[in-house]
Amino acid sequence: MGLRDLFKKKDDLPKKTEVIEDYKLENIIYRKINDVLWLQPYDAERLFTVGEIDAQLLSAGIDDEETKKFLPGLTVSKDDLKKRVFAVEAGVRISYLITLNKMPVGMINLDPPKANRVQHNMPIWTMDYFVINSLRNKGIMTDCFPALLKLMAKNIGINEIYAWVHEDNTISIGILEKFFFRTVNSIPLHDSSKRPIIAPHFMAFKCPLNELVFGDGQIRCPSYWADKPTLVY
Repeated sequence: MGLRDLFKKKDDLPKKTEVIEDYKLENIIYRKINDVLWLQPYDAERLFTVGEIDAQLLSAGIDDEETKKFLPGLTVSKDDLKKRVFAVEAGVRISYLITLNKMPVGMINLDPPKANRVQHNMPIWTMDYFVINSLRNKGIMTDCFPALLKLMAKNIGINEIYAWVHEDNTISIGILEKFFFRTVNSIPLHDSSKRPIIAPHFMAFKCPLNELVFGDGQIRCPSYWADKPTLVY
C-alpha cells in the first residue's frame, strides 16, 4: 500500500471537500446503541464530573504493547480529555466516548478538514478509535459502527471519512471493510507541493458516507459492494 504515492487514482479524490465550517455543535448528539452501550460526545459536563475517573480507567486500558504498536502516541490523561472538550468547541475535533453500563470503555475521534489542513496538509475528515484491552474482540466497536456511520452522514454531514490502520491490525481492518471502507492509494492534499508524514506500515481506508443508504437494521452501498450491497446488523 503506497501511501506516499499520492494522487494516483482520480476516484480517490473527494467529490466535495468541506473547507470552512466543518460541523455544528448542535449536530453532535448522543446515540444509544443498546440498553447498556452508548456513544456520547465528550463534553465539559462529563469532564468536570467524572473526568478523573475516565482518564484513569481509559489510560489503564490502553497500557499494553498492542495499543502502543497500533496507536502510537495515544494518551488519555485528564488534560488530554480537557483538550478534547476545547477542541470540539474550536471546530478541530469531535470526540465520542463509548460507555458500557455507564463506564468508559473506549473512544472514537473525528478530525475535520480544518484540523487536518493545518496539521497534515490534508483537507479531509479522518477518524481513529480504540476500546480498552480487556474488552477487545467483544464486538463493541462493531456494534457502535452502524450508529456512528449514520451520525457522521446524517447529523454531522460528512461526505467521506478516512482512517489509517496498521497493516497488522487485522481486527480493525475487518471492521472497516465490513462497513464499506476500502483501501486507497492516494489522498487529497491542500498544497500538492507538501507531503504529509505517514507512519510506516499504516494503510489508508476511505468510506463514501454520502453514498450509504440507511434503513431498518440495514445499510446499503451498492457502488462499493456490487456483489453484496446490503449490510444487515
